[in-house]
Amino acid sequence: MLTAVAGVAATLTQAAIQGGPAPTQPPPPQPEATMTSTPLPTLTPTVTLTPTVTLTPTPEGAFLSVSTETKCRLGPGKAYDQVGGLAVGKTVQVFG
Repeated sequence: MLTAVAGVAATLTQAAIQGGPAPTQPPPPQPEATMTSTPLPTLTPTVTLTPTVTLTPTPEGAFLSVSTETKCRLGPGKAYDQVGGLAVGKTVQVFG
């Protein structure tokens, strides 16, 4: 048993002669934290419908307008009954 103790003592002495236990390495420097921005989602524009042009039909034929108020009678003169009239600014279609 004494031999085992002497072996351990010799090993410890040898380590002391060689400069003691191996020096420990300092930990490697840690990289510094840097701020990075995460891009935010962008909104996709929605399709906007443009109004369609509604064509109005162009009337065909001849039209009549008057510069003074006009009365329409069944014959010439006031003796005949009045059947209609046309006010200034109004338009009527001519038939016939």
